[in-house]
This record gives sequence, C-alpha cells and structure tokens, in this order.
Amino acid sequence: MDEQEQERKVAETMARIKEAYGQVPLVSRVMARRGDIFLAYSEFNKSVFYAEKALDRKTAEIAGIAAGAALGAEFCLDVHIRQAIKAGASEEEVFEALMIGSMVSLTKSQAVAMRKFEAFFPPEK
Repeated sequence: MDEQEQERKVAETMARIKEAYGQVPLVSRVMARRGDIFLAYSEFNKSVFYAEKALDRKTAEIAGIAAGAALGAEFCLDVHIRQAIKAGASEEEVFEALMIGSMVSLTKSQAVAMRKFEAFFPPEK
C-alpha cells in the first residue's frame, strides 16, 4: 500500500478507536506514527477483543481487566473496565476480575520471592 493509502487507513483506525473507547489510548497514539506497525497492531487487537471466537466480548474484556489488575496497568484498566461495562458486565463481575488479577499478581510475586528465600535458606532435610 502506498503512503497516502496507509495514512488514510491510520486515520480511519484512529477514528474507530476513538469511537469505541471514547479516547485514543497512548499506545495507539504513539504507534500511529509508524502506520505499518500501527495497522498490524490494531488488526491484532481487533482480532483479540472484537472478533468473538471462544470468548464472547464481555468475557474477553473481563479477562483484560484481570490482566490489567495483575500487571498494574492503570490506563489499560480504564479502557477494559469501560469496555466491559459497555459489553454488559456488572459491578460484581468487574470487582471479581480485579480481585482475581490482584491475587495472581500477589501469588506471582510471592512465588518469585519464596524461591529466592528457599535458595538462600534451604529447608532442612
């Protein structure tokens, strides 16, 4: 595709993102500077979150909430909570997803820390 066509597709994609999210997230704004990468990234994102396959849209967004909570991704949480609500998620579902992600994050850090602890202080045999 030529440069002009790429610029048109980037503009259309940015408009679609703004319509869907009410904003254009930072990652998309910055990646749009490289249309070739941005368009591929946007198609991948669309395939994961918008093309229903095994998970329906609400479930995919709830998974995004849990992952965002586990990673401490504040801005991703803004986007995925908003999208989950639009897809029909209840307050209780959002809260449980946050708790699941938080627990995974907690146990991950504990597992790393306890492995290091055990390496320095092996259990007695």
